[in-house]
Amino acid sequence: MNKKVSLLLVGLGCLAALIGADQYSRYTAKVEASKPSEPTEGVHYKEIEIPEDAKVILNKLGVKEGETFEIMSYTCPACNNMEPLLHHFEVLGIKVHKFQIGMDNIPLAEAEYFVKEKSAHNLPEFRKEMFTKMLSSASSEEKVTFAKHIPLEYGLSLDNLAELDVKATEYKYLTLALADKLKVSHTPTIYVAGKYELIQKNHNSFEQFSKTFMAAYEAYMKDRESEVKAKLEEMEKNSISDPTNDKEVYSQDGLAK
Repeated sequence: MNKKVSLLLVGLGCLAALIGADQYSRYTAKVEASKPSEPTEGVHYKEIEIPEDAKVILNKLGVKEGETFEIMSYTCPACNNMEPLLHHFEVLGIKVHKFQIGMDNIPLAEAEYFVKEKSAHNLPEFRKEMFTKMLSSASSEEKVTFAKHIPLEYGLSLDNLAELDVKATEYKYLTLALADKLKVSHTPTIYVAGKYELIQKNHNSFEQFSKTFMAAYEAYMKDRESEVKAKLEEMEKNSISDPTNDKEVYSQDGLAK
C-alpha cells in the first residue's frame, strides 16, 4: 500500500513538473515575442530607388538629398500617433519633411503650406490642432472653415493668403504627384534619408519602429561614409598619377601664367 502511495506521489510530482515546465516555456515564449526584434533589411525596412521624376518633385518641395520625408494625412490616426516619435528624431537633428495628401475637398495641404512659408516655427502646434480637428466628429463644413482660417491664428494675414494662394495650390498638386510617383498605398509612409522605406505592417510597437528608423538611418550614413572614402581614394589616385595636376606657375612679377 505504501509502495503504491509512493509511486502515486512520484507520478503526481512528475506531472506537476511537466505542467510547470510547459507553463514556463509558454511564458518565456510570450516574453520573447513581446520584445522588439532587431531591425532587418527586407523585413522591417527596404532600400528604394526614387524615380528621376520624383526627385524633381522632391527638389521643388525643398527636400535635399539624404533628408527624411513622410507622406501623411491629417485624417489618419496612425499619422497622429507617429508625431511624437518623429519629433524625437527631429530633436536629435534628423530633419523630417511631412507632406499631407488626401481629402481634396478640405484645403489641408494649402493650410500647411501657408504656415510653412510664413510661420514655420509654429508647425508643431499647428499640426496638433489640425490632427485634433480633422480626427474629430466635426462636420465637413466645419473642417473646411477651420482649415481656411487656422493660418490666421499663426500670424498670417489675409493678404498673405491671397499672395501665396497660387503657390499653395501648386504645392498641393506636387505632394499628390510625389505620392503617385512613389506609388504610396497607405499613410504614414516614411522614407528614411530618402533611401529606405519603413515597412509599417511588420512592426508591433513604436519602440520597434524607433529601432528600425535608427537602423535605416545608420545604414544610410554608413553608405555615405563608404562613398566619400571611395571618392577620396580616387582623387588621391588621380593626383599621384598626374603629379603636375593643379600646380601653379608664377612669373617673376608674381602673376599666374
